[in-house]
Amino acid sequence: MRRIALMLLVSLSAIAQPRGWPPIPEQAMQLLTHGNTDAFVASLRQTAEAGDRVSMFWLGRSLEDVKGVPHDYAQAQQWYRMAADKGLGVAAWSLGRLFELGRGTAPDFDEAQKWYRKADELGFRRTALTMIQIRWVPGSQELEYQPVPQELRNPQAQAPP
Repeated sequence: MRRIALMLLVSLSAIAQPRGWPPIPEQAMQLLTHGNTDAFVASLRQTAEAGDRVSMFWLGRSLEDVKGVPHDYAQAQQWYRMAADKGLGVAAWSLGRLFELGRGTAPDFDEAQKWYRKADELGFRRTALTMIQIRWVPGSQELEYQPVPQELRNPQAQAPP
């Protein structure tokens, strides 16, 4: 049990590093460091259900891609969407990535593009993984989103890990 918790903590520490990502809520982090992954997820769920957008994001992230937590991409989508609707750009980006990679759904470029744009509008700018090129439109403040040609896509980046 301790080994799983340590792997989960290392995994969460690694994913918590990207710029623009909010820190894991303190109470949930304390539960995780004590090896209680079930209580960790329950704590995130409780604060997410109370309306905390950061907890919504981390609950989605945990359900999507954290070792030791059963993956549930449909639930991850719901939590990311709620956090994005509350103005958290990284949640919108994460939702776009789910649609781009086809996690919990068939890959959907249009839906991915919609959420990447929302992330950008919310101030979270990070390049899309494989399908979308983002360019500044000359003479404008607008961004242009275009599909990356199939032959230029990275096949490893498209497959879920």
